[in-house]
Amino acid sequence: MKHYLSLLLFSISLTALGQQAPRDTVKTSDKPSLTLATLYSSNTNYYGQTTAGRFPYLLAYGGLAFNSGFSISATGYKILNADGGGTGADLTAGFDFNLSKNLSAGIGYTRSFFPDSSFFLQSQNLNMFSGKLGYDFNWLTAGLNADYNPGQEGALYLSFDVKKAIELIAFNQSDYISIEPAFEVVGSTQQITSTEEVPSSSTQNKGLGIIKLPGKRSDQKPEYRTVQSTSFDVLSYNFKLPLAYSTRKFMVEAGYQASLISRDTEASFKNPRSFFSLGLYYVL
Repeated sequence: MKHYLSLLLFSISLTALGQQAPRDTVKTSDKPSLTLATLYSSNTNYYGQTTAGRFPYLLAYGGLAFNSGFSISATGYKILNADGGGTGADLTAGFDFNLSKNLSAGIGYTRSFFPDSSFFLQSQNLNMFSGKLGYDFNWLTAGLNADYNPGQEGALYLSFDVKKAIELIAFNQSDYISIEPAFEVVGSTQQITSTEEVPSSSTQNKGLGIIKLPGKRSDQKPEYRTVQSTSFDVLSYNFKLPLAYSTRKFMVEAGYQASLISRDTEASFKNPRSFFSLGLYYVL
């Protein structure tokens, strides 16, 4: 079971990197492994971002991981205190592989399905291509994740995290209690809208022989235009602390996440947020 807990579930992290999400299943035999999970979270959470209101939700997950490294999964979401826009679903296909003894990588694609009135922030990113790199230093693990939405604005999210698995109590080899504190920094492209004054006709026609008479004031009112630009900035800082009780095939996990949105972003709500989750996992 320890091998099953060594990575975050790749297919889920593609669709909702910031969401509280089920753990990974890492292949340790020739047979495909099936993971079933259900999770409760105290609020919606997308890369540390959330909306003004609080929307607790349930997540249901099912995934198959094959010995080749290929995996497929499906995830369903249901907000508990909202109708209409309180549901959603993801379908994901991914492929994990090793580059060296301690260096692993993965690629994947996720297609999401949300109603137009969805309360989930990720509902704007219906197609997501993702990649990841992970390095195991033995005493801790570091990871770099990239998610790209090829939509009209072409959103890019990059995250770097470090985490450390700590076994607190071991009843036997497959029955133990552990924690895995993690710190994550997320950056993303930001669409910035600003207003600037349109240059006056005298400036536009500079060099065309138009002479501005001294003392003569122009009665022309200034004109303004909207300008959009793209920048890449830090989006959020996230601290995660999951506490898990694991047996051979089951795991119960209580998680806490604290998120701080960067002041450099265009996010509407930048107050620090806390998220709590409780998940049940079954690996076959």
